[in-house]
Order: sequence, then structure tokens, then C-alpha cells
Amino acid sequence: MFASASPSAAILARPPPLCYTRRMTNVPDFQSKPPNLKSKVADRLPAAYRQALAVVADEAQRRSIGVYLVGGFVRDLLLDRPNLDIDIAVEGDAIAFATAVAAHLDAATAPPTNSKLKTQNSKLLHPQFGTATVQQDDPPVQLDFASTRQESYAQPAALPTVSLVADIATDLRRRDFTINALAIRLTDYTLVDPYGGLADLNAGLIRVLHPASFVDDPTRIFRAVRYEQRLGFAIEPATLSLLHDAVVSGLIDRLSPDRLRHELEKIWREARAPAMFARLAELGILAVVDPALRWDEQLRHQCEAAAVAEPLTTRPLLHLPLLTYRLSDVEQQRVSERLNLDAATRALIKQMRQLREHLPDLLHAARRSDIYNLLHPYPDLVLLATTYALAPYGTGSVPANATALDKINLYRRELAGIKPELDGDYLTALGLPPSKAYRQMLDELGRAKLDGEVPTRAAEEALLQRLVAQAKGELAWMAATLVKHSTASPPSTTSSTPITMRMLAST
Repeated sequence: MFASASPSAAILARPPPLCYTRRMTNVPDFQSKPPNLKSKVADRLPAAYRQALAVVADEAQRRSIGVYLVGGFVRDLLLDRPNLDIDIAVEGDAIAFATAVAAHLDAATAPPTNSKLKTQNSKLLHPQFGTATVQQDDPPVQLDFASTRQESYAQPAALPTVSLVADIATDLRRRDFTINALAIRLTDYTLVDPYGGLADLNAGLIRVLHPASFVDDPTRIFRAVRYEQRLGFAIEPATLSLLHDAVVSGLIDRLSPDRLRHELEKIWREARAPAMFARLAELGILAVVDPALRWDEQLRHQCEAAAVAEPLTTRPLLHLPLLTYRLSDVEQQRVSERLNLDAATRALIKQMRQLREHLPDLLHAARRSDIYNLLHPYPDLVLLATTYALAPYGTGSVPANATALDKINLYRRELAGIKPELDGDYLTALGLPPSKAYRQMLDELGRAKLDGEVPTRAAEEALLQRLVAQAKGELAWMAATLVKHSTASPPSTTSSTPITMRMLAST
């Protein structure tokens, strides 16, 4: 019933061109004959990749089999977008073909490039299906090979069953959207487009290849939004209707936590992640993940600010904490379970909630040292995410949040890096044996440094000398008092250490 990815399944009917209301202005017009793709590929790829693909093409001619560039590289090539993720479909044994390519790459270069063949059985998804990756070290090249195949689904949202097929058209038929169902035959660099992907690229449309696409694989719901917002396209009307039906029918609930999180993680890494979240919310998808997940203009403002200011490595770490910041403890735990979040992410969300609960204490912190003591226990990522969560937005901004934000920024910008020049070695040099008093004195030194009371090394020395003299004086008085009250008792023979030093060491 659900093995709908067969070649006989009907392609979605195409609406008339007047329905194409959103089109990227920078998409080339491919209504006419496509440009020479060999020269287009050559212009896009580094020399090492061009040489490697020439080896692939020669091997395909020797074996008289079809070998094709497929996937996102072809789509982005036609859109003039950068992409070096090279996937190659082989009408035959991909592992044997990749093995030959690796050997020819070594023979064709001087000195040898140390090409390596990495094979795996795709055990997570398709144990019976082999793929191969050829990696060249110097210059760096990576080519991923897979035999042409088809997929069938035993039930909605199940992982697919894969079987080998002989032709590229059937392999492209299993793809998620028509714009990803394009291939370039490497022997002559002609475009293979059996499902109208080129027309949809030109029109700026995201279209599934068959009506059961979202039923077979509900992760395509998230991918549709991701491609739509990344490329500035629109989800084609019939596809949008199918997507809506899949959402309201509960198909997302059938996804495992790991598969669901994996799709969201892809969105978090996107430059236009805020727009993607907004679209997920608009289509009711975010609420299906968890009813507590809400999107509003304030959250959009926070995520967009982070996307502009933070590097690509940091942005993905901020989106989910911001999305869950206003949730209750119970709601945060429920989201964490639904997405099977790792311990580090759960800790980040929990620490942000704890800091939120301690904001009143931060507001009342008058001294710089008080601010330091309140914020020092939190990792910088927690503080960074909280600065975006507290960022003022619109007329409804809370003044208290602005005050807390100023203090967090002060800590991150200045206080976190303030350290005294002196440490325990200086106390030892003053003749003070190691004891608990060290920590107390150094804490007092740190407080004084933060509050500007000891701006120089000389001032630090004076403070520690005063504290040590005070401690020694107090201990001498304690020792004298103890001696006075113990004159009637025999002297202790348990230790030859002077009593003052024993007391000092135990303080």
C-alpha cells in the first residue's frame, strides 16, 4: 500500500505557469536549452575535483555504464550556488567502481596522492546496500558513490527498504523533491531531468514527486520548509496541501526523537534559520513537535540578532535554548525527551532557566564583585544565549531585563577577565602555611580587585600583608589563651609542632 516510490506512481500534476508567484530573481532562465554543463562544472570546481571527475568519466566509458552527478551539487550548480558535496550514482556496482577510481587516481598523479577507499554497508538504514567514499589527501578530494536504487516503505514514516535498480530515472524517482531529482551524465555532461526539476528551479518551486511522499517520509515536511526558505522558493500549491494533510494527520508523531532532532539540527545550522522557524510555526509544524513551542516577533528578533552577530559555529547552539527559554520546567523536560537531547544541551537549557530564576538577585547586585559571584558559575554560552533572550524588543520591553542584560554584558565584557596578580605563592612567601585561610584571603583579594580597591600589584601586596598580619595576631591571641587555660594540664606529647603553627594550619 505504501510502496509508492515505484516508477509507475503518478507525478504530481503541474499547475499552469500563472501559479508560479514566487521566483528568485537570480535564478537563470532554463526554459530554453540548458547551457553547456561541462564548462559550467569546470568553472565551478577546483582543479583537483575536475581531474578526479575526468577519471570517473573515463572509468564509466571503459565499463560502458551510466555514471551521474546527482543531489544537491547539481541543483546548486544550476542555481549558481557554491557546493562541493559530490554525490555520484552508478548504474552498477558502486563499490567496485569506486575501487577502480581510487586506483586510477593514484596512478594519474605524481607524487602519489594516497587515495583511500572507504566502504560501508549503511548499517543504520540499509544493511543490504553498499556505498563507497573515495578520499584523496593531497590535494583534498572526496567523492561519494552509490549504486542506483529504489526505495519502498512498509508503513508510514518507516525507514525505507532499498533494492538495486538498473537505471538512473528510477533512482531519481525516490528523491524528496523535483529540484533534487536532477542528474548530470559524466560521460557527456548532459542533464538528466525526467521529472521536471529544471522547470521548478526556474519557477522557484518546491514540489514532491508523488502524492504519498510526506506519508512515506515525514522528515520531508521539514526539508520542504528548509529548501523553501534557503532558496527563496515557494512550496508548490498541491505539495503544500499534501504537507498540511500530513501535519494534521499526526505523521510527525511517528518520527523517532533522533530523526526529528536531526531535521531540526539541519535547520539550526542554516543562515536563514529564523525564517525557517517562522514558517514551521505558520504551517502548524512547530506546535506538533510540542504544543509549548511558540514563535512570535520577539523570538524572531532574538534569533535574527544572533544570526547576524554570531559566527556559524555558535548560531546552531543558540536557537533551541532561545526557543525553550520561556517554557516551564515541565515543558522544557518534555521537549528534551521528545528530541532526545544530549546531556550538554539539556544542561544548557536548565542553566538558562536557573539564571532566569536568579535575575532578581542580579538586579539587586550593587557591587561589581556581587555581579561576578552571581554569574561566574555559568558557562559563557549560557550567558550569551541569555543576553539574546533578554534583548529589548518593541514597546513591551521590560526595564528590569535591560538592567540584567547590562550586568551580564558587563560581566562578559570586563569582569570575567579580571584576576589578581598575586596568588597563594605570595601567602607562602609571607610565612603563612597552607590552610583554609588561603582561600578566604584570596577570595577577599579577588573581591577587592573587582571592586577597584586594589588597582595595582603594590595595593594587592598591602592587602594580603594586612590580612596575614591580622590572621597571625588572632592566632597568637588564641594560642596564648589556650596556654593560659591549660597550665594545670600535662603538656601534650602527640606533636612537636608549636601550638600556634598547629592552630594556623588547621584554620
